[in-house]
Amino acid sequence: MADNIIATLRGEPLRSYRHRDLGLVVDLGGRDAVAKPVGVELRGMPAQAVARGYHVGAMRTNVAKVRVLTNWLLNAAAGDDFVRIGFLAEEQPSLRHFEQTDAYLTPRQVREHTASLNAHRS
Repeated sequence: MADNIIATLRGEPLRSYRHRDLGLVVDLGGRDAVAKPVGVELRGMPAQAVARGYHVGAMRTNVAKVRVLTNWLLNAAAGDDFVRIGFLAEEQPSLRHFEQTDAYLTPRQVREHTASLNAHRS
């Protein structure tokens, strides 16, 4: 399909296109994964192996592949590093919690700013 887009831009003839769905892969972390390569449904570790194999295969350079594989090996040996994003917190998390910035206006400040804009337009 990308070749046909380029051919269209260049004014060249198009080639027929037929989409071939090779399946899906989803690595949910830990041992949780699902995959359906070429129609075969997989769960757990086999699905994770397929998902990670696809991921490594999709990397463009060998350096990137080595980095990803090394990270997976380190995580397997030392445990995953993961960030808690407030799923268990009593207060509902917001962007402010993660970005560590005070650049966001409070709801009251937004209302005041909006009211002043509306008054200014009148």
